[in-house]
Amino acid sequence: MRYIFLWIFGLLYLYMSFYYSPLAEKFEGISSRALFFHVPAAWVSLLAFCMAAYFSIRYLTSRNYKFDLKAVLSVELGFLFCVLATITGSLWAKVMWGSYWNWDPRQTSIIAVLIFYVAYLVLRDSVEDKKIKPVVAAAYASLGFIVAPFFYFVIPRITYSLHPDPVVNTEAKLKMDSKIFITLIVSTLFFTLLYLVMLRLVERVELLKRKAK
Repeated sequence: MRYIFLWIFGLLYLYMSFYYSPLAEKFEGISSRALFFHVPAAWVSLLAFCMAAYFSIRYLTSRNYKFDLKAVLSVELGFLFCVLATITGSLWAKVMWGSYWNWDPRQTSIIAVLIFYVAYLVLRDSVEDKKIKPVVAAAYASLGFIVAPFFYFVIPRITYSLHPDPVVNTEAKLKMDSKIFITLIVSTLFFTLLYLVMLRLVERVELLKRKAK
């Protein structure tokens, strides 16, 4: 019952995604529904990676192990949502471009992000000293404040991309049906809330495990 609001918000999100929102123009049929999964997942992955960088900096300045725990959990959740964004994007690409993978700048940049955070997890596991491990991991994850936004926003805009224009284009004009836009906002809020709830739950589980030890 504690997270009943999440279930209600989730039902609202599903209703709006499949019934309230009309099909988008320039998309092939129901493929436009992928927008409400792909965009929020990509956004939350960026949010999680930036939060990991924030928690890492907090750890480096305070040496509070809870910030180190939040940092690694945020990376893991961000990685999960990033994979989800990659999968949904590939499915959409198959419908629109005829191939799951086209090495489009946005597809390439998201792979670079995944590699960056795989390296973080590998680095963290490779350091055996329990005192040095969180420091090295935090120093690496702090780079996420630069690396993640660079690959999410800069690289895809340097060269021509098959990917549709952002919700707000370079002229700062909204080119989207109002119902689709509202649904996209709701879906993004739901995914953000889902990330925050998941972070809180996995943190509590990890803290209980440490106390048990």
